[in-house]
Amino acid sequence: MEIRRLFNISQEDISKNNIMVPICVWNKFFLNDTKPTQNIVDYIQRALEKTKEKVIVIVVDEIQISNRIVRNTTHSVEQNQRRLMRKWIEIKNNIQEIIDKLPEEQQKYIEVIWWHEYAVNDPFCKTTTDIVYKEFENNSDFRNAILKSIKASIVDRKFSEEEYLILCRYVLDEFSIVYHGPTYKNTFYWLYMYPFTDEVLETIEKIKIGSLFPDIKNKLNPQQNSVILLN
Repeated sequence: MEIRRLFNISQEDISKNNIMVPICVWNKFFLNDTKPTQNIVDYIQRALEKTKEKVIVIVVDEIQISNRIVRNTTHSVEQNQRRLMRKWIEIKNNIQEIIDKLPEEQQKYIEVIWWHEYAVNDPFCKTTTDIVYKEFENNSDFRNAILKSIKASIVDRKFSEEEYLILCRYVLDEFSIVYHGPTYKNTFYWLYMYPFTDEVLETIEKIKIGSLFPDIKNKLNPQQNSVILLN
């Protein structure tokens, strides 16, 4: 694997930071249905080699429901939640198995958690999420930018305008972790390790540097994370 791109960090500073790896249900780079690909194994090993001290793997579970209900309209929200929950549990268990096979000395530096565990412990998640939802509701320019980024990033099929608006919830829900990075058990995971970029990530990175919606940047806490694209 090679470093393809860096945001807000130099290659020399990578090892000065703790690393976070998010795992989404439909990320085929990381998952074959619920089974981890070799890429997850490689990412975990690379993260442990490069991190300052700790690595956290976050299973992005509950905020995926907005994607699920749009893509599976024949099922109720409750049915979609139950189906996703079964997938989430299998995914987390399978990733934990990979970690359990690591040498004990490495195991103590890496942890797999649910999205909820991040969200309730992070100091910025709720406040930032409230801010961006309010902006999405009241700021048409921001809403249109998020819509545009969703439409450019989801290319496998077309959706109605109402469905695209529902899909935007996922971006708003994940905004804080992409912008600030997660803090968990008093450890700040400053470096976000991911395989590829899209219009959503590009939009958030532009807000970070103030080239897009500087007024929104001014409302957010100044803590920002960095991103490394590795594949």
